[in-house]
Amino acid sequence: MIETTSNNVNREFRQFGDEMFYILIFFLLNFVIAFIPGLIMLIYSFKALNSIKKANKELKSDDLEDFRSYFISSYVLIFITGTLVIIAGILAVIAFWSYIETQTIPSLEALLTLGLIPGIIFIIGVVMLLIAGILRYSAWGNLNEFFIKNSEMFPEEISQDARNGSKNLKTASLCMLLGFLIIPILLSIIYEIMGYAKLSKLKNLPSSGTPKSSQAVETSSSKTEGAINFCPHCGAKKEEGATFCSSCGERF
Repeated sequence: MIETTSNNVNREFRQFGDEMFYILIFFLLNFVIAFIPGLIMLIYSFKALNSIKKANKELKSDDLEDFRSYFISSYVLIFITGTLVIIAGILAVIAFWSYIETQTIPSLEALLTLGLIPGIIFIIGVVMLLIAGILRYSAWGNLNEFFIKNSEMFPEEISQDARNGSKNLKTASLCMLLGFLIIPILLSIIYEIMGYAKLSKLKNLPSSGTPKSSQAVETSSSKTEGAINFCPHCGAKKEEGATFCSSCGERF
């Protein structure tokens, strides 16, 4: 367990929180404007992964490293899936162009023969999309594990929000895997909004990396030191080296 953080690490987690906040904003805009918010979300996602990379240069956490690698792998698979779907669509149009031109319905035999290759490519794309979803689920799980194992790194409230946020996004990824059902899709949207909102609280991290326990010890020591400089009975100032109070005569 990592018990302390440097100012540099705190800065990177604050930056990560900022990026989660902007991802939340553009995620919500996705329901109003097409394409552009999604593209900006992608940009902020890679910026967030870069912030984690910088923080992990010092922390050297396997959970953070797995979070990054799984997330990047999921993006690669999603890109490949999109490419395969486009290729499958183009091949299907070429194969059935004569039927499209004449506006006739192909026979079952022609449908199976001409649609075989585009169909196989499409199925491969769907399988890769499922794998990408599993990787994203695992990525958020690793981030959640990091925040659980290292909760003392952050102020209690922010630490709790970070754990809940990564857990919500893990749940959202699981719901997305069940996307062929309507209710899980709706739940995934709700959990994703809550997850980004919770993780964005990391932007409120203090600039100092001093752990909470050190601050508590320091405060306690200061109070004790202040207390022994004065008589506990009458409050008069204690003379250095004295055993009895010069004011009330009581023993210290």
